[in-house]
Amino acid sequence: MAGLNTSNREYIIFQYEQLQFAILGRFRIEGLDRMKVTLKIEWKNVAIRHNLDLYNDGALDKIIRKCAERFSLGTAFISAVTPSHE
Repeated sequence: MAGLNTSNREYIIFQYEQLQFAILGRFRIEGLDRMKVTLKIEWKNVAIRHNLDLYNDGALDKIIRKCAERFSLGTAFISAVTPSHE
């Protein structure tokens, strides 16, 4: 089951199975060359909070590896639910 909940502008949630991504706070519209967010990723009541620039492929790859290690999941599973960064 996957779903996006945008009912609270300061706590946007994307749920995929037991994996939950939450954007904490608001997006800043100035400086659109970046998309810096505070991201909370949770799997079975274990959470990671991380400041992240979603436009930075290297940072996105790093958080995918960190989540895979912390949650004992494969990077392929987490990559499959994150936006494609081709």
